[in-house]
Amino acid sequence: MIIIYIVAIFLNIITLGSLLYFGITSLFVIFRDKNIAESSPKTKFAVLIAARNEEKVLPHLLSSLNNQSYPDELYDVYVLPNNCTDNTKKVAVDCAAKVIDIEEVDVKSKGEVLKYAFDYFKTNNIKYDAYVIFDADNVVHPDFLKRANETYCSGIKVGQGYRDSKNPCDSWISGAFSIYHWINDTFINNSRNNINQSSYINGTGFMVASSVIEKIGYNVITITEDTEFSILCALNGYKIAFIKNAITYDEQATDFKTSIKQRKRWSYGTLQCLKKYGKSLIKKHSFQSLDMVMFLMGSILQLIALISQIISNLPFSILYNGLESLIVGLGVSYISSILIALITVVINKKKVNILGVLLFPLFIFTWIPINIIVLFKKECKWEQIAHDRVLTIDEVA
Repeated sequence: MIIIYIVAIFLNIITLGSLLYFGITSLFVIFRDKNIAESSPKTKFAVLIAARNEEKVLPHLLSSLNNQSYPDELYDVYVLPNNCTDNTKKVAVDCAAKVIDIEEVDVKSKGEVLKYAFDYFKTNNIKYDAYVIFDADNVVHPDFLKRANETYCSGIKVGQGYRDSKNPCDSWISGAFSIYHWINDTFINNSRNNINQSSYINGTGFMVASSVIEKIGYNVITITEDTEFSILCALNGYKIAFIKNAITYDEQATDFKTSIKQRKRWSYGTLQCLKKYGKSLIKKHSFQSLDMVMFLMGSILQLIALISQIISNLPFSILYNGLESLIVGLGVSYISSILIALITVVINKKKVNILGVLLFPLFIFTWIPINIIVLFKKECKWEQIAHDRVLTIDEVA
């Protein structure tokens, strides 16, 4: 009994500490947003799009990029076809994009594709001021490159745009995914940016100066290349700005099976990063690196919170009504999650599938078995997520 008490207390301290940490850092969202001064167009961009069997959605992304409120001569759009069995390459050419053909190269992930592209520019001495990366299923706000230019001209070397949702009303799953990304935008990236701390690369819609790539490379080896590159920035002292008004609309999964596949990849990749970089981040002794460690431990902290609830209450259910206490605790967590989802939707002024709000706690809770599985999984390969939601920028913006 004493041992159980000691373990329960220890786990509860960890849980309470992590809740306080993430709660306090999220409160910085109430600070005034950091505004970047307007700047005339100066930055030469290379826009990079890794594409694997994306012929359905690619045309609308390229259309949104071809209609940017930014001088045509100051940016080039590159599509990077890889492992394709459809007409992705032809679609890219028909839409006037440049093509770096990677079909004959053995690449298994988006990270490897991007590394190949950066090496290609270096080998061929093709110079740009900065790179902007999108996924093929995205559509992009007309002012994205304009805002990225202002960010770069202000002296910022790495910036993450606002990751909006292309299809938040399609299903409860796409609604929950949308809320999840809006929470990251609002309470993680924007809150940190407001106090001049580093945000996180979030998969798509981000900018990186060519000087950063020249210095630290893009040598990512995990299946979550965005998280790994955020770590490399932290280890090399590059803060990641949040460019709130540079908006990318991203397609969300609409069915539960696909959501499991996607979240399993994220969780496994996060653990890969924690194992590979955890010690180096702690030794760095900066807020950015230690904040990164807390981010990487998210899945483990979720499991600790669940275990602490169970062992704190269940063994004493007969004498102390622990089982009832556990049920009440889960009920409070459920209601709290719904409130967070609602606040996020209201703050961001979004429309979303209402079931996405009501079932958002279930979406988060089903991450627990995923996190347990990846703890014991020896390997998790990068798998393509099929994209077929065809929407124009006018339909989503």
